[in-house]
Amino acid sequence: MGTVLFFGPYTPELQQCFQIIGSRGEEVIWEQREARLLNVLKNRQPSLVISGSALDETDCQALTTIVEEHSPHTATIVVTPGGMCPHAYRLGPILESGCPAHHTTPEALLLTTERLLFGEPTIPSSGVESLFTRTSSECMKQLEKLVTQIIDTDATVLLQGESGVGKGVVASYLHVFSPRKEKPFIKINCAALPGELLESELFGYERGAFTGAQNAKPGKFECANGGTILLDEIGDLPLHMQAKLLHVLEDNHFSRLGSSQDIHVNVRVIVATNRDLEGAVKAGKFRKDLYYRLKVMSLLIPPLRERVQDIHGLVNYFVEKFSRQFQRSKMVFASEIWRKLEHYAWPGNVRELENLMKRVVILQDSRIIEQELKSVEVNGHVMNRPLGYSGGLKEISRRASREAEREVILNTLQQTHWNRTLTAKILQISYKALLYKIQEMGLSDLRADVLENEIFN
Repeated sequence: MGTVLFFGPYTPELQQCFQIIGSRGEEVIWEQREARLLNVLKNRQPSLVISGSALDETDCQALTTIVEEHSPHTATIVVTPGGMCPHAYRLGPILESGCPAHHTTPEALLLTTERLLFGEPTIPSSGVESLFTRTSSECMKQLEKLVTQIIDTDATVLLQGESGVGKGVVASYLHVFSPRKEKPFIKINCAALPGELLESELFGYERGAFTGAQNAKPGKFECANGGTILLDEIGDLPLHMQAKLLHVLEDNHFSRLGSSQDIHVNVRVIVATNRDLEGAVKAGKFRKDLYYRLKVMSLLIPPLRERVQDIHGLVNYFVEKFSRQFQRSKMVFASEIWRKLEHYAWPGNVRELENLMKRVVILQDSRIIEQELKSVEVNGHVMNRPLGYSGGLKEISRRASREAEREVILNTLQQTHWNRTLTAKILQISYKALLYKIQEMGLSDLRADVLENEIFN
């Protein structure tokens, strides 16, 4: 996992980029003082620095020089009043790959950032192209019909379904194909932060609102103004926050922490949950008035086991996607593999299928499917579960992703004869991040074995 350092004042472009890059699993830090900038550069060696300072071309060059001096493997993007400063790019000809140097938009900034960090952009689609074009089941056709009817409205939408069914993809679809598509799309997980931090994230705060609030900060609702906000895991929203959210939904007004001034926003709200909100209302854990306010339009996304007809199209989509992303050969599966895929229960739904296909494509080994999709009998019924199952679905996903990442790093190291600088460049991560991963994954021991074999053989 790399670190991305944002430096300078808060702006809508940087705020949206900060949110989305953080959701990709990167560590994101925001500093506004030069002393803190130098401290982070020296101690954290970030993969990327993004500055929103109003610098001219000379100052832009000076900042990149400072970054290079204190953290030589760190890339830099500087957003100036006239656009993104071309002198700041130090990881290849990004300007030639489709990102304009003039007229910086949140989308252009994020596109450039993701090319530097991950080698491919995830905007604007975020997988939405696979939602209906790669599915053929009757239940998804009905869902598509409902989505089409509400996509051009501002109605609040409640997305319900099991974990991994694609609630976030549906939310992205509702935004990308709506009249708000040119405006921000902000996502926040209500279960990821404690109540007091969640309130400041959603509604912002003024300077001095609490200990450590040295500067004012806009909340996610302000950053999403004109666009769409997705409140994921809405069932975990604390009761006192539910009252404030209800107020925003009713009149589009709120105030920052530490301020009595009302702020008006024009935001479409989409909420998602895998919980039984009606049951939570009966148990007194969710406000009844908020539940009915959110339920203006309720969409239930069916689990993958109830739409087996979609598996073929989704598998082909993921194989094509990851073959391009990881520069692997496109795989073709035997009929027995397809049978196993269609008879598996998929407790992790589409997310589990996606992670499995990612691993299969990276390792170019279809036997992984046969090994992991094993039938077991539970209470007289034939069910399926991954081989060696232990823990929850998040643990399975984390372990599979870690194993696949280890395999890719090891193969690249072997291909470069353990040239770590070249390996880091190929994998598009910082040199320090690669060293950390080599140590964390026990690959340094393998290097020692290689040297020993070279000496004694």
